[in-house]
Amino acid sequence: MAALIDRVRQGLAPEYDVRHEIAHGGMGVVFLAHDTALDRPVAVKVIRPEIATATAVERFVREARLLAGINHPNVVPVHRAGEVDGIAYYVMEHIAGETLAERLSHGPLPPVEALKLGRDLLDALEAVHHHGVVHRDVKPSNIFLHAGRALLADFGVARSGAVDGRPSTEATSFIGTPGYMSPEQVSGAPATEQSDLYAAAVVLYEAFTGRRMEAPRPVEEIGWHDIPRRVVPVLKRGLAWSAGARWPDAATFRRALWATRKRPYQQRTVALTIAGVAVGAGLAYLTGWRDRGIRTPELRVETFAVGDQAPAWLGDSIASLLARNLQGNPDFVARGPKQPTSARPDAIARGAIRADKDSTCADVRVEGMAPVSREIAARVCAPAGQLETLAGQLARLVLLEIWTGDRAIIADLPRRHLPRDPRAVTAFLAGERAFSQAQWGPAHAAYLEAEAIDSTCRLCSWRLYDTERWLSWPHDASRTARFVRAADSFPPHYRSLLRAPGLPIAPRIDTLSRASERHFRSALVWWSLGDELFHRGPLVGHARREAITAFERSTALRADFAPAWEHLAWAYTAEGDAAGADSALAHWHAAKSGESSDTFTLALRYLVECAAAWRFLDTAQAARQTRAALRLPAIAEWEGVIVAPRLFPTFDAFPGVVWVGREFAGDRRHHFRQAGLLAMVFGFVALGRLDSAAARLQELVATFPDERLRSFADQYRATLTLVDREALQDRFTDARRELEHQATSGSQPDLRERARWMLALLQQSEGAGPVPGEPPVPWNDVQRVVLDAVRDARAGRWTAALSATDSVVMDSVSQVTDPTLRSILRLLRADWYERTGDVEAARRELRWAEHYWTIGLPMFSPQTAEVDWSLRTLARWRRARLLDRAGADDWEVCASYAHVARDWASGMPVYRARADTARQRLEALACPR
Repeated sequence: MAALIDRVRQGLAPEYDVRHEIAHGGMGVVFLAHDTALDRPVAVKVIRPEIATATAVERFVREARLLAGINHPNVVPVHRAGEVDGIAYYVMEHIAGETLAERLSHGPLPPVEALKLGRDLLDALEAVHHHGVVHRDVKPSNIFLHAGRALLADFGVARSGAVDGRPSTEATSFIGTPGYMSPEQVSGAPATEQSDLYAAAVVLYEAFTGRRMEAPRPVEEIGWHDIPRRVVPVLKRGLAWSAGARWPDAATFRRALWATRKRPYQQRTVALTIAGVAVGAGLAYLTGWRDRGIRTPELRVETFAVGDQAPAWLGDSIASLLARNLQGNPDFVARGPKQPTSARPDAIARGAIRADKDSTCADVRVEGMAPVSREIAARVCAPAGQLETLAGQLARLVLLEIWTGDRAIIADLPRRHLPRDPRAVTAFLAGERAFSQAQWGPAHAAYLEAEAIDSTCRLCSWRLYDTERWLSWPHDASRTARFVRAADSFPPHYRSLLRAPGLPIAPRIDTLSRASERHFRSALVWWSLGDELFHRGPLVGHARREAITAFERSTALRADFAPAWEHLAWAYTAEGDAAGADSALAHWHAAKSGESSDTFTLALRYLVECAAAWRFLDTAQAARQTRAALRLPAIAEWEGVIVAPRLFPTFDAFPGVVWVGREFAGDRRHHFRQAGLLAMVFGFVALGRLDSAAARLQELVATFPDERLRSFADQYRATLTLVDREALQDRFTDARRELEHQATSGSQPDLRERARWMLALLQQSEGAGPVPGEPPVPWNDVQRVVLDAVRDARAGRWTAALSATDSVVMDSVSQVTDPTLRSILRLLRADWYERTGDVEAARRELRWAEHYWTIGLPMFSPQTAEVDWSLRTLARWRRARLLDRAGADDWEVCASYAHVARDWASGMPVYRARADTARQRLEALACPR
């Protein structure tokens, strides 16, 4: 083998430094190498010289190039393919993890891990089958375990359909591995997708049992005693002797397998009953989008023509590299020659290559389907072998022409509002790539640089606004005014995006919903709609899960658009969908280009991953993972990390809130300790452990003798007794006494007034006696409206009370001055709606606490949002009882009871009793688990 490695080293130098052999098989040899340009390890697979016939080499290279077009988190990425010195090769990502075969040598996988393995493996097969590839050698040694997921590798015997108009040839000598082959493969018939599914079922049998099955075998002869009962029928169908009796495709197999998992009820398992949700009316429209050919605007890069002096594979490699470099723009997608494209793309890039021993040069043309065609560059050259450099130069020229040319090549791009200065263009394009990879800090810095160089770039201003929303940074009002004034001169879908932020929440969501219907090809529009539904939708009655539909639509249009996957990971975790969260996290990582150097982006990733651990793993595992993340230097040394425990409630991971809060409360730094204690207070309240919450609240005010913090503590205690009098009647007197002390002895007039107002509210709701303090009481407008509304409600004037408080619940100013007001009003208004007989309106009101809308990041004083989140379990209890009494039969009854059963299971006796009731109702209603 020494002679072979020397030939490979010489042929791939200087781009790749080939080190040593790491694996070999019947068809090829794999070497570890170092990519010198990108400074990363790679694996180079070469076909064995003794089997390298002309046909075998052609097929090996052609299929490797096809696989290079598959970008999927469960498929080992192929970066490059070609032929040097008569040796066919391809370069793929080097996976440092162990293979499944190595893992199974130590025994079977735990059932949960085996299910996850099956999900990942079948997800990978779905992707490769979609591209027309049949693997034909699915086995444990071809499956890598890395970073918590399985990756399918080694397509050396894969069979594809016709490529480039030529039928594929069969390598009849290499049809798979004995023991994993399907009955039809053993009999000599061609392998199909169902053959791969058979092999996948064999692998899963081995993963569950730790035993080789030695396929093919009739299912009646297979021992099933070590397979979970629910999994047996799924694997039996996968192992059916006749291909036609097996699962029809990998996606169906995967869904059936994943549905067998046993874990607490999850909301998305009842998606079939989603018709009652407001967004449900639009689902029928969305389900048929694939059949109608709906897609994002597309630029197709075709294989470059190659001159006499250049190798044939160069045209394909340059085109693939060019397509990869063109990725990143939110408004269109670039497809390489081996990637699936539409029959009629919006634009086509074609080119020609000439090469000699010193340099490689290329010409490129971009043609719009109008058609609009022109030469972009007479020639771009790079030193011989530096293909990445050449492709990067070509990509910049193509992008500049698409964005700033005299005539539109791709429609609906905001070309009038791009920078014109070349330096600003370069910065802007860097921002676009970072934005599409959800690298929020670098994206903001790049857009800011572009705007500083060229102030006419209105799109720069809009992108800055968009990144600031996710960074929770304040907006520059003058910048916002600039892009709003220019909205009419933007393409239609951008007009909606630019105008929506200035609208109230309900009209804003309506505007974006209409935009998604009219501009259904825009991943950016769907993402913006999902963002609004997720962050603010519950405040106007939308179910939080509605955001998932919009985010999924965005990812269907742009699988490489990381912001949508990032938001999906957050939303799936919050909704308790482990499979969705795992998949979204994997796609989010795949859509990013390497590890982020931006601390905010890195911290965000770890926040979501740790929250998912608290939602889906046991406490010990979640604690280990979270502690490891908090000890990472990049996280531990970042001051902004104090928001972590206070953002955990957005994931419904309340045990994690308490655990992380306790970690921070033990820190010697005062602001860390305060953040930790506040998080513990809110987490304990959500878990029904009010005695623990009271103790932490007392520790908080004793440790930080700040009068405003004590004022909040008094008001929060009173709020809890007001909104849950049934459970906390015995604490009412204590809460009132503390408020009376603040109302008469507080040193700050505004805090005395707030205490007196809260006392007045208690009096109005319960008739609890006069309010102490100096008369007359100088209530502000909001306080007066609320007191009058409560008075109306006590008199039975429910409709008047509701009308009077409609605007108050959405008043962002009152959120800052009185963080408990919104929660009180929402719970009161739900009761008022119920008394009017409007159960649906009460249901919408009780969704409010599932929002994620903060005024900046919660780093210092307690926020309205945190009070809302702490009362989320109470809101769900009220909602479950409301709908149950009304005889509602939909997903929200079961979902609400399931949350109560989980979150109050270890609470105070009164809350444990409610959790027991919730469990009983889950059984009586036959809610899915």
